[in-house]
Amino acid sequence: MKFHPKPALDHEPGSLENASHSKVFDDYDEEESYGEVNKIIESRALQNGRDIDAMDKDGQIALLFVSRLGSEQCVKLQAEEGAYVNHRDNSGRLTSLHMATGYVRPGVAKVLLEFGLNLV
Repeated sequence: MKFHPKPALDHEPGSLENASHSKVFDDYDEEESYGEVNKIIESRALQNGRDIDAMDKDGQIALLFVSRLGSEQCVKLQAEEGAYVNHRDNSGRLTSLHMATGYVRPGVAKVLLEFGLNLV
């Protein structure tokens, strides 16, 4: 990804408009960015001694997060490594399927079903 300095504008010094140090991304690629995020998640999820189902304070596990992102590859990887596909957060309401369907990720929902997601 390449960026170029934003040209200085004709405004008062110190104003937000005169941000010559700001960067403008001219070739932003959303899929490339998601790919980088996926690589980070994959590498951290599989590090030795890590609990694939470690929870945050709300009882959410990484599988819920990647289901929301829509990364079929990461969902599959986590399921293959033993992530609990039927996990519910502390409220007892949110599952990886809720995340996938709520954020319109049908491919993720399909992967979850392939790994034995219980619809009840």
